[in-house]
Amino acid sequence: MLKNIQNTTIKETTREQSALLKKELPNFTFKNENILFDYLEDNMELYPILIKSKSIIRKYFKDNDLVLEYYIDPEIPSLNCIFITILITKNVDVSLAMDDIHKIDIEMANLYKGNDDGRIIAKIDFT
Repeated sequence: MLKNIQNTTIKETTREQSALLKKELPNFTFKNENILFDYLEDNMELYPILIKSKSIIRKYFKDNDLVLEYYIDPEIPSLNCIFITILITKNVDVSLAMDDIHKIDIEMANLYKGNDDGRIIAKIDFT
């Protein structure tokens, strides 16, 4: 009984923390929102990485819409990640955009320092 009460309290605290951290993610559009936030609730250490990732992306893509999406590989269920998709809707030099996404990848890789679980990957979508 005590264990159930402790687990309930931990879940409620986690939900409250998660709700506060969601407010730190303005200006994102969310794809598969419920699954994404369930995953983030279980991996709260990813919130600061998401926030830092956004600031890295904004150095190169200041005004583009950003979409957060949780992805799990159907063939390898243990392989999961969060995609930050940068939507490109204007005429943009593709090679420059690809150079910028490469720079973003390098900067974001430095955020992990050995923690490959729950990767956050930036990608471009030319719409």
